Amino acid sequence: MKVASANYENYNFKVFGIEMVNIPSGSFSVGDGISTSTYTQYTITGNGSIATSSLGSGDSAPVAFPKGYNAFYSMKYEITQEQYVEFLNTLTYNQQARRSVAAPNSAAGTFAFSNAYGNGIKIQVPGNNASIPALYGCDVTTGDYNDVNDGQNVAMNQLSWADTAAFLDWSALRPMTELEFEKICRGPLSPVAGEYAWGTTEINIASSTGITNAYTASEGFNTVANGRANYYAATGWANTGAGRTVKVGFSATNSSGRATAAAAYYGAMEMSGNTYEFAVTTKATGNTYTGLAGDGELSTTTATDGDANQASWPDNTGVYLRGGDFIGAANYNGNNSSSLRISDRASGAAIATRNAGYGGRGVR
Repeated sequence: MKVASANYENYNFKVFGIEMVNIPSGSFSVGDGISTSTYTQYTITGNGSIATSSLGSGDSAPVAFPKGYNAFYSMKYEITQEQYVEFLNTLTYNQQARRSVAAPNSAAGTFAFSNAYGNGIKIQVPGNNASIPALYGCDVTTGDYNDVNDGQNVAMNQLSWADTAAFLDWSALRPMTELEFEKICRGPLSPVAGEYAWGTTEINIASSTGITNAYTASEGFNTVANGRANYYAATGWANTGAGRTVKVGFSATNSSGRATAAAAYYGAMEMSGNTYEFAVTTKATGNTYTGLAGDGELSTTTATDGDANQASWPDNTGVYLRGGDFIGAANYNGNNSSSLRISDRASGAAIATRNAGYGGRGVR
């Protein structure tokens, strides 16, 4: 029998992987008793609804809201510049225009975002005629694109909530909730008043003068310290942080423990400092969220081309900023930023526009 031949289009395939940590099911506590706008100290023991009387004024969690009791996975690290480049390079021209600052048809070597604060993403090959997308690359140290010192592992910043949501939708991940944020950081341990993601109140600033192997995969610090975090101290203090985002996992080594690695309970890194974490709030602006994961596709509607297409995800008013950032938090305690505390909620809802201290991390 003669089998008719078929014509097949040529496809290019690329596999993307994101390192995750498992957050097991079980009870945990929120609120530390002293941080600004903290939850009333409360232990979550199941998936039932949580009333305002339990969490505090204006906060509640309906049955469908992800509370962190069930097992889930969290990105171990914040979104890196290399990951965001890979994301941009899968988009159409119009979607790229929506997910970056510089037009995709800008000249080769143009920074896709501001080159301030260590962001080295550039247009490597310009797009054309609003139809051919650009090719992006990491090039923080001008020369060859994507070489070993171009900051591929540096945390991505200068994002908006819409940018991060689009990345999470494309990655088939979802936003974490404020309750999940505290579970990732604290695990099943009892709250410690004023604690940071590594479980103590000790904190050491990641000063730019201590950085070694800048922008490389081995970027780190020349001394060991407990609770090292990248944040900005108030004007006038001796230490002012790194002045940019640093490599994800920058304080961890093969021999570091939780305190010297500045790791959260289950091993997630930089949950305090570097870039803010977006977390869906238990306020009325966010608590109708049900935890639907992204579908790997973005909107193609003209007005929203390149946005997340998950209608059940909140806008920026429904996501709170947690964990502090490198450029300037709202409150200071000596030269220790209280906004880096696990339970601090003082920074409130994210602004709608891009911000130097905004990055991102997803869960599933």
